Amino acid sequence: MAETRTNPGRGDLPLGTRPFTFLVALIVVGAFALVSGTWLANLVGAGMIQGGPDLTDVPEVVGSQEQEAIAAIEEAGLTAEVVTAVNVNVPPGEVVSQRPLAGERVDAGSSVEIMVSVGDEWARVPDLRGSPNQELYLLLAAYGLILGEVTYEESDAAADEVLRQDPVAGELLEIGGAVNVVLSSGPPLVPVPDVRGEEEADAIRALRDAGFTPQVREGFSEWIGRGQAIATQPGAGEEAERGSVVVVFISEGRPPTTRPPATQPPTTTTTQPDDDGGGTTTSTTSTTTTTTTTTTTTTTEANGNNNGNNN
Repeated sequence: MAETRTNPGRGDLPLGTRPFTFLVALIVVGAFALVSGTWLANLVGAGMIQGGPDLTDVPEVVGSQEQEAIAAIEEAGLTAEVVTAVNVNVPPGEVVSQRPLAGERVDAGSSVEIMVSVGDEWARVPDLRGSPNQELYLLLAAYGLILGEVTYEESDAAADEVLRQDPVAGELLEIGGAVNVVLSSGPPLVPVPDVRGEEEADAIRALRDAGFTPQVREGFSEWIGRGQAIATQPGAGEEAERGSVVVVFISEGRPPTTRPPATQPPTTTTTQPDDDGGGTTTSTTSTTTTTTTTTTTTTTEANGNNNGNNN
């Protein structure tokens, strides 16, 4: 009798053989991934497959001369950006520092900043804007610089304040070099408008429109009606700084009138002997505030000699 064998199905495998089969499959897949990754990396490194921006190493340029450093950076496919600095310890033209540092990997075409020494024969120009004229000499002297040409320009800034400078702040200038400045001559002068006879509100509005700050004071006037402008200080047509105070005098009308009480003019009477010794003289004087009147009356008594002569 012949023996018949059947090929067992997957479900007929012994239980102990299933984990072993899964582990073998996992090892095969992992090995394939490792080999594929290494192969792709080699292709990218060889430039056969484009895998993003090219990276390059930053060269070491500290201690090199400026032109040599620029050449080395450009040879590496990078761009040099030069800044200067005063340094008493490093000779002029030598690279003091760099950023990024040497050995770092950066994108091709990116910039590398190098700081180049200018030695100690140069000074960085200070910012003089807003400084008063009186302080410029001391400010520049502290940097070994001097004050150059000084010009003036009308401005709303305070008089003698620095508006601009040449060279500008931050630039390098040889020791002993001059810095030119433009100073403010103060706000422009404008004429005071004539507001005499105008109502108070209109006068104030006109002064404000001209750029002034009106200040109201009151006073009496024989000719200007109540509530109207009498005059200004400074006067109409005079020039003053824009924004300055202009006093406007407003009329309160005519001044009040007062009359002094009526009084009797004083009278003075003086009696003195006559020069001949034979009589007396009496003087009466009356005085008023506007007219002075003097009246003199003389009375002479006859003596014995006179009587004999008359007889």
